[in-house]
Amino acid sequence: MPLGPRGGPYAEDSLAALVVHLNREAMAHGAEMCLLRDLYRAQRQRRDPVVAVALGGAAADLERLLRLDGGLGDLPDRDPTLLVELAGLGRWDAVRSLVERGFPVTVAADDGSTALHHAAANGTPDDARLLLDRGADPTAVDGRFGMTPAGWADYLGHPELAALLGG
Repeated sequence: MPLGPRGGPYAEDSLAALVVHLNREAMAHGAEMCLLRDLYRAQRQRRDPVVAVALGGAAADLERLLRLDGGLGDLPDRDPTLLVELAGLGRWDAVRSLVERGFPVTVAADDGSTALHHAAANGTPDDARLLLDRGADPTAVDGRFGMTPAGWADYLGHPELAALLGG
């Protein structure tokens, strides 16, 4: 049944069609806001030379820069979720460099995932062990899937790693 004159430009549409349209608009504009947020975050992060080198994936350059800067300094305070982001990007050399210098391994991203979640997803037992040895929490539950790192490992077909992580 059409909405009629009070439907304005949607007068010929049904209420269900209007609801579908509103949902589509909300999703499209929500996606635009997320894109702008991510672009802003990436632009801001790349102003920091250490972060830019780490995200760029040049492990040797990161090592050199950390040596020149005398270590991590206040990097964990400037970008506390950097380790999770690097792990999510598969920049494991950079993750190892930062962890070996004492970058905190227990910090979670906005979605609750940790570097250990990403090591579990990647199926890399050596990286998972390094993170566990440095204090990563194998019981941390991410907010997106509601799983621990062992759950990620199991779901993505890494049963041995899931067992290592307590799953």
